[in-house]
Amino acid sequence: MLPELGNFAVMLAFSLALVQGTVPAIGLKRKSTSLIAIASTAALAQWLMLMIAFVILIKSLVDNDITVLYVLNQVNASLPLLYRIGAAWGGHEGSLLFWCLLTSTWTLGFALLRQRLKKHTSTYILVVLGWLNAGYILFLLTTSNPFVRFFPTVPIKPLGLTPVLQDPGLLFHPPLLYLGYVGFIVGFAFAIAALIEGKLDKDWCLALRPWIALSWVLLTIGIVVGSWWAYRELGWGGWWAWDPVENASLLPWLAATALLHSLFVSEINGEFKGWTILLTILCFALSLLGTFLVRSGVLVSVHTFALDPKRGIFLLLILAVIFVSAMLLYMLRMSRMTSPHYFKLLSKQTFLLLNTVIILVAIMTILLGTLYPIVLESIGLGRISVGAPYYNVVFIPIIVPLLLIMGLGPITHYQQDALSRLRNKLLPPLLISLGVTTMVIYSLPGFHWMALLGIFLAIWLITSTALSLRWPLNLRQTAMVLAHAGIAIVILAITITSNYSISRFVKISAQEPVILGQTHVTLTGQHSTHNANFTANILQFSISETNKPTLTVNTALREYPDNQSSLMKPGINYNFWRDIYIAIGNAYDDGSYAVRLYVKPFVRWIWLGGLLVALGGLLTVIRGYREDK
Repeated sequence: MLPELGNFAVMLAFSLALVQGTVPAIGLKRKSTSLIAIASTAALAQWLMLMIAFVILIKSLVDNDITVLYVLNQVNASLPLLYRIGAAWGGHEGSLLFWCLLTSTWTLGFALLRQRLKKHTSTYILVVLGWLNAGYILFLLTTSNPFVRFFPTVPIKPLGLTPVLQDPGLLFHPPLLYLGYVGFIVGFAFAIAALIEGKLDKDWCLALRPWIALSWVLLTIGIVVGSWWAYRELGWGGWWAWDPVENASLLPWLAATALLHSLFVSEINGEFKGWTILLTILCFALSLLGTFLVRSGVLVSVHTFALDPKRGIFLLLILAVIFVSAMLLYMLRMSRMTSPHYFKLLSKQTFLLLNTVIILVAIMTILLGTLYPIVLESIGLGRISVGAPYYNVVFIPIIVPLLLIMGLGPITHYQQDALSRLRNKLLPPLLISLGVTTMVIYSLPGFHWMALLGIFLAIWLITSTALSLRWPLNLRQTAMVLAHAGIAIVILAITITSNYSISRFVKISAQEPVILGQTHVTLTGQHSTHNANFTANILQFSISETNKPTLTVNTALREYPDNQSSLMKPGINYNFWRDIYIAIGNAYDDGSYAVRLYVKPFVRWIWLGGLLVALGGLLTVIRGYREDK
């Protein structure tokens, strides 16, 4: 009975989304306050219905109700409780219900926190959100219903959750990533409302900024957590593989980064209005594209859901209708909203504009690498793979000028700056960066040109930002410092770990040490353990470094009998400066093992820098909330 109730709740939510999208619009036309007020009520009721449906799905998973097809495909009796709850977003149908719940959550949040905007503007936004929510829920009901019943005539043994998802990362990474993705729906509704009204002013920019910043923060944390999860779970020793689905999360993040900088200029002096609207639409379109890539079945990846192609066609149709309609409205209305503004070549606006243009080039480069193989295969011209070599070659020439300009922006004045003043401002950070880079490179083993470039850019960004500050710091400056410092730390960490990591692929036997630089790794023993849903063969390694106590690291090869699969769990010993990473492979008849060994300096600074970037964004959200009160 409960699954039927959940299905009915989703149907009610769809009806309420239609009400939210139509009745307030009629109220605006008739100037009826009572009809306009229905928008917030419908948003609240829609959220309640989807929350009821989601709680019912979780209960079905916890109770192992295998008469629900989604439950049968996701969990079994031996799966731990936390992973049964995580399975609510671990498969396509459940994750889409969760997605719809999050869209309604953002909608309800806007309905409750729309202080600065005028009533008719906020109503237009709620109307747009109603129609978008209705589209998502319709997709859920017609192609991806998680409450479909299944009554087998013979007993069936459930396979359970995919082993790679049976990890604490499942409980954090997808919800954070979805929250970031979904949040851009509010920005898109802002843009459409502005185009309908033909008005984009300072209040609009100030009201939009915290919503975009919050989505960007959540997406940042989601990407960081996903990178950490892949590093510690997949056993290949890397933190980013340029996988198409990873790229799908990076694309809206880049667009939102450009949007936040464009919004900053628009709210100060009304410039970049066209860029701001375009980037707002682009953020949402790229999040929809990511949804299509993950759920359409066009990609083969550990991140994707294997789906019926009909679902991909439905998603592609939604993406096309929304994006084409938005761009047509943009072309028809944008010319009425902009007025000419003039600023000189040497100005903060110029550098911010250059930054957004370079970010757009980066987006197009990643899109080309992601979509080109898909298009090529779809028209019957064969299958190719575009991986890290392509991105490493094309992305570095893009990121270098971007980081240089990021350092120029904070020290430049608005409208016009003097070349002599700018030259005097540039000289100290330039000299400091060159000096520090020289000392760092001299202290590191070997010489790499890419290391020299990466370290210089990181130090340049930190010093130029620091020397541009005015004391005491306000909230905006603090947010900028943290975000820029986080980016610099990420660049520094990537540079060092990419150029100075040590790796070996060896056959290792018991009590025979393997040497990696100053580190000795020895296989000292093994034993087996039994868990509720898997058995594990655990290998114990001792690690000795010069003048340091001996450490112990365990790796494991897990066997999951329910779904007849295995998973290798790498062993990692870490401190603030380096990771020692051990991943086991095949076992040989003589008792030895194939093992991949890595010493990765500064790798954890990548995630530390990412979290620092997110903290800077969070201060931007707080600043926007304070200004909106």
